[in-house]
Amino acid sequence: MKKLFLLITIICFTSCSNLASDAQEVCGLMSETKEILPKMMEVGMQAAFGNEDSTKELEELQSKAEEIGAKIEAISSKYDEDEFQSYLLENCEVARELKELGEAFEDIGEGLE
Repeated sequence: MKKLFLLITIICFTSCSNLASDAQEVCGLMSETKEILPKMMEVGMQAAFGNEDSTKELEELQSKAEEIGAKIEAISSKYDEDEFQSYLLENCEVARELKELGEAFEDIGEGLE
């Protein structure tokens, strides 16, 4: 019986994800997001001027961004939000860059009020 418990424990530890590997996956997803954002802005401007091809491309990019967001949410929901965010900020350059970008947009938004 002890051997069975030990075997189950070993399988669980080797197959269950951990904070480091999940954070690495989220960091990769954030990199994809970082690559998509400039294209979304460019295509969004074109779509705003009535370019139908750009409108379709923008919808596809938005769908991809939503898919990435859902994956990130599913992974991060397994952890304490503050702990996971801290770990990401310490170990993922893209997370730091996106945080700074978000803060810059907030500052711009506050300046417009």
